[in-house]
Amino acid sequence: MARFCRGQTRQLANLKISLLGLLLATLSSYANGQTLYERPVLIVDPGMHTTLSQTAGIDAAGVFLVTGSQDKTVRIWSTSDGKLVRTIRLPAGPASLGQVLAAAISPDGSIVAAGGWGEGPGIISIYLFDRNTGKLIRRIGGLPASVHVFAFSVDGRYLAAGHGRGLIVFDRDKNWSEVFRDRYGDQSYGAAFAADGRLAASSLDGKVRLYDPGFKLVATQEELRGIPLGRLAFNPDGKVLAVGRGDRPAVELLDGHSVELLPGPDVSGLSGGDLFRVAWSADGQTLLASGGYMDANVIFSVFAWDHAGNGARRSLSAKCASTDNSTGELVPLSDGRLFVEKSDPCFTLLKPDGEILWAVHPPGSDFRNGGMTFSVSPDGAVIDFGFEQLGKSRLRFDLHTLRLSNQWPADDRTRPPRQNGLNIDGWFDSYPKLDGNPIALKEYEISRSLAIHPDGRRFVLGGTGRFTPSMLRASPFGSAPHQDRCGR
Repeated sequence: MARFCRGQTRQLANLKISLLGLLLATLSSYANGQTLYERPVLIVDPGMHTTLSQTAGIDAAGVFLVTGSQDKTVRIWSTSDGKLVRTIRLPAGPASLGQVLAAAISPDGSIVAAGGWGEGPGIISIYLFDRNTGKLIRRIGGLPASVHVFAFSVDGRYLAAGHGRGLIVFDRDKNWSEVFRDRYGDQSYGAAFAADGRLAASSLDGKVRLYDPGFKLVATQEELRGIPLGRLAFNPDGKVLAVGRGDRPAVELLDGHSVELLPGPDVSGLSGGDLFRVAWSADGQTLLASGGYMDANVIFSVFAWDHAGNGARRSLSAKCASTDNSTGELVPLSDGRLFVEKSDPCFTLLKPDGEILWAVHPPGSDFRNGGMTFSVSPDGAVIDFGFEQLGKSRLRFDLHTLRLSNQWPADDRTRPPRQNGLNIDGWFDSYPKLDGNPIALKEYEISRSLAIHPDGRRFVLGGTGRFTPSMLRASPFGSAPHQDRCGR
């Protein structure tokens, strides 16, 4: 066990370093040589997801929450106090192998479903685990594309999986064998069962499809064609279907039986971003929505409309960290509480009045917008940096002494990056140019940082992916691939 001392605000205490014997046979082989890990892998486990978490579910009794993350874990939490109950690890490998994009728990709380990128090209599976023991009880292979969303039927018999090419339904009473499949024109990010067994699914092709309890297609809403549609949810009596939108901050309401468009909730004054996630309160009186919309204070709000979506709009604050991010999932509880998953990752459970009952904060550092806080000695052995966003919680690491300290003396041992001497424009949160000529970056990428060599002839750019709603078709769960890039 190792202890990491932060020095100032939050504490990262007792980071558990687990040597995990995965003991997995090689199930696939990438053309570039990437395969599942065959040997034990050293992993730092702080008891919380360490990267993007954008999927969550709850059992019917509201006792257990399940979350999944691109850190290749599924975690089970207690709703009473936010304590971690169990961590489940999927077969994993380098890069995206094993990333969890979808997770759900059966209504009776006995089974946890997980899926995502898969084990390699053409080898994509759904994993079913025993919630009580964490043991794998079923591996469903042969999926045509990465899974984006799960939905259990109310009785727990059926599991619907929306994926990159459509929808598949599996039957518990037939050992989770496939009983239905439909192919769509684009990826599916929304699936929901009504209490009577009807199943609705949305797609980025702008269609909403409604199936009867025998999975016969009975209605299709095509007036939204071309709009990237997100999560959807039936209200408790199944008469209204809410659908999130990925192109703007709006929610569509459909008739639960005909999927005809109904008057939607009030979104006046909202612009920019999206409301990709939707949910209903347990009593059906409150419509909830969130996603990538930011208000004037740069807070990703959760919106609520009373009177079954026809009432006035109000905003719920689910901010639970020094930084905030888009909403990963909204999970209402039967007693009026609301679980809000932020993709930082950061989780909050709100009381019915909106007050935060408990929160689980992101466990790691946040180097965003550090500016001149980041500085290095000429020999590269001493680094001064801010552990939190905006350069806050300053620390120093000395490679000579192997010591991390919150003492940052003004001893002039380090220097911030040089950013003058060359005619480089647009290098911060934009598209850089050298002497007025665009610098080619990768698709969806923008520049974030710049350092010019002391000789003034070379430079390095740091970049990352930028998400826009149109990228939903190219990037899972609306998250652009994050990558660094050097230029010269």
